[in-house]
Amino acid sequence: MKTLLLLEPPFSTISLELEDAAAAKKYTYFSLSDVFMSETGGDSDIAKRLQEAKATGQELVPHFAYRIIMERYLQKPPKNNPNGFILDPDCFSSPEELKILLEVLAATGHPLDAVIDIRVTPEECADYMEDYLVDETEGLLEIAEYFEQTYPETMKILQEANVRIVAMSGETDARETYKQFCELLAE
Repeated sequence: MKTLLLLEPPFSTISLELEDAAAAKKYTYFSLSDVFMSETGGDSDIAKRLQEAKATGQELVPHFAYRIIMERYLQKPPKNNPNGFILDPDCFSSPEELKILLEVLAATGHPLDAVIDIRVTPEECADYMEDYLVDETEGLLEIAEYFEQTYPETMKILQEANVRIVAMSGETDARETYKQFCELLAE
């Protein structure tokens, strides 16, 4: 079983184009935002645990919901996708969450095998912004924060954890990126 994390800057959508390849190779494509929305509301086990903790006055440690969601979903891949996980770039939103993710993966017995670093320039990200309903100033600040803070901090954490980094060019050749991704899944 293999676990890979996709890393890409804001407003880039290359990772979404790789979702079909992951499914074809029998990998679970894991998007935290989809899971988080379904789990934190309603009657799910995780929602009940959060409600119980709040009702009993239990102080929730930072990232409590994040940790329990990741622990539950990363225990093992679904039977129809036995080869492992492809983690969407939304699987962490801060250095603290990345550290928790690495801990959870190690605890579940399948540490991160590699990070696919999708290389896209800040200028390309700015061009993609028009596809989103986002204020241009806020979008440019988010892009700048990614390249100046988030990306360097993320790379430092991954290097300290000795995680393999596989660089793939983003938009310059989407077909080549797709081909490289499929080859990595087949390794």
